[in-house]
Amino acid sequence: MEAVGAPIVLGVAAVAVFAIIAVKMTEKPKHSYSDGLAAGRRAAEAEQAANEEQERNARLANEEQERNARLNYPVPDWLEVGRGVFNIAFTGPSGSGKSSLINALRRVRTIAEGAARTGVIETTMQPSRYLLFDLGGVQVFLWDLPGGNTTTFPPDTYIQEMGLQYFDVVVIVTSFRPTPFDHSLQQEMERQTPPLPYKLVRTTVDVAIRNEATIRDSPEEEVMEGVLGLIRADLARQFPGTQEQTFLLSALPGDQQRYDFPRFERDLNRTMCEVRGINTILTELAMRFWRAHANFGLSFGQALEQAEQAPPGQCTVCMDAQSSYVLDPCGHMAACETCAEHLQRCPLCMQDITRRIRFYFP
Repeated sequence: MEAVGAPIVLGVAAVAVFAIIAVKMTEKPKHSYSDGLAAGRRAAEAEQAANEEQERNARLANEEQERNARLNYPVPDWLEVGRGVFNIAFTGPSGSGKSSLINALRRVRTIAEGAARTGVIETTMQPSRYLLFDLGGVQVFLWDLPGGNTTTFPPDTYIQEMGLQYFDVVVIVTSFRPTPFDHSLQQEMERQTPPLPYKLVRTTVDVAIRNEATIRDSPEEEVMEGVLGLIRADLARQFPGTQEQTFLLSALPGDQQRYDFPRFERDLNRTMCEVRGINTILTELAMRFWRAHANFGLSFGQALEQAEQAPPGQCTVCMDAQSSYVLDPCGHMAACETCAEHLQRCPLCMQDITRRIRFYFP
């Protein structure tokens, strides 16, 4: 009896187990309210992450497009390039003295006809070129570019609008402490392959010297060396490795023989010759003669021809007779007796002449 009852009990138990399993399988899962909120948050977070990724990719693509535009900008319509021209750009912040520097290099006064316009407000509103001279069949132009870092010419688009990479030489002009805009101009020159020749020019050093002399109640000659040394050290710190191409000068009429102006002219002339493969020494000699252009209309081409046969001590005006007059106050012995009588300004530095002193050779 006991043997027969055991299988029956086991069978009933098995049926009960299967019944419970079947009920569990047919029951619908129960979700709490908090589970629903969590699932909603996860879905929202996933959607937000997808949107942020899409925005990030769009931003990166836009930045890449802007970067390519900055690096691969076209030649401006107004800029002529080629073997027959040599373009020197004068650029920098508005009011840094670019126009005055161009006038000083051309030996013309700011009020003269054909001079680069200057002013106490933003004056240069479009690129303007000025012929310096004809260098061995190549016309050398000084380009007065509008000042950058203004509302009219914002820094983000200035380099592309001015087409800086297509100039032969770039002169970065600043009148006070360098700004991030000045650094962006230098970086544009350095990134070229090969790097584009450029010069760093700090103008208005005469103002800095005069101000320091006034503060110390001392003569300008006593403070000049110290002021120039401080400015050089500051520029060397902010633009490492550029000491040889950094120049401190004044663009005032008559200051072409002071500070670094003579060295700047020589360096600019040497760079022009190196880029175009022209005789440097010969061209520097012709440069001295060409400065007589302001008095007698001598072309640089004529000066270059005369320079080939010019002996030392020759009159820089007629280039025929011996120089025999020292011009005061600059001290240059630059003209013969005939030419000295007609000069109002020194043909070498363009300072006004107050006296003509006869020099007698032993």
